[in-house]
Amino acid sequence: MPSKLNPKLCKAARALAGWNQAQLAETANVAKQTVADFERGARTPFRNNLAAIERALEGVGVRVVAETGGEIGVRMAPILRQDAVQSGPRPSPTIDPLAQLFERHGIDTSAQSELRALLEGWPKRTSGSGGD
Repeated sequence: MPSKLNPKLCKAARALAGWNQAQLAETANVAKQTVADFERGARTPFRNNLAAIERALEGVGVRVVAETGGEIGVRMAPILRQDAVQSGPRPSPTIDPLAQLFERHGIDTSAQSELRALLEGWPKRTSGSGGD
């Protein structure tokens, strides 16, 4: 199946992931010049490199989506909180920003519970408190 990713979508997807060209290239294990040339429209990467770029973006939740009218776009897949996952349909899923952060930065699931515990125990700043 041919890739739906084009230069403009690649740039939009990369921005949605919060990456610069070097970060995308490193994650996809391709040369930075490959990403730069593709986004500029100078050349299309080899099929394996294009697939690697797509996998890297999908790994952080960025999806290339095709609409029924032939339009193509990118979106960030929602990440559900563990306590929000239930059997059966749920009308409005709760998005967990920490889960998104862990996913985006490739934090191992074994470390996630420790990080959550640390963050929950962190003193919360109240309004008006100074940064002594």
